[in-house]
Amino acid sequence: MKKRFGEYFHQELDLVFSKSDGAYHNRSNVRRQLYNLMKKVKVRRITFLDLSHTQSSMLFGRANPSIVQKRLGHNDIQTTYRYYGHLWANVDKEAVDSLEGEMEKTRMKTE
Repeated sequence: MKKRFGEYFHQELDLVFSKSDGAYHNRSNVRRQLYNLMKKVKVRRITFLDLSHTQSSMLFGRANPSIVQKRLGHNDIQTTYRYYGHLWANVDKEAVDSLEGEMEKTRMKTE
C-alpha cells in the first residue's frame, strides 16, 4: 500500500491498524464493527474504555506500573495511580504472601 499511495501514504503515523492509505480509521466505524462482532459471537457488549480498563487492571499486578502508564498513554505515573492505585495494594499483599510461602518451603527443607 505504501508503494501504491506513494507520498500520500501516512507513514509518519506508524499505525498497526490503519486504513489502506496509512491514515486513522473513523472511530465510529471501528466501534460499530466491534459491536457487530460482539453481537455475532453473542458476548456482552463492552466499550473500548472497558477493554482498556480490563487490560490495565490485569497488567497492574503483573507488570511495572510505568509499563501500564505507557500503554494507557498517561503523561505521568500519578494519573495511572489515581485510577489504578487501589490495585497496587492487592499486588503488595500477593508479594508478601508469595515471599512467606517461599520462606515456609525453605524452612521445611531444612527441618
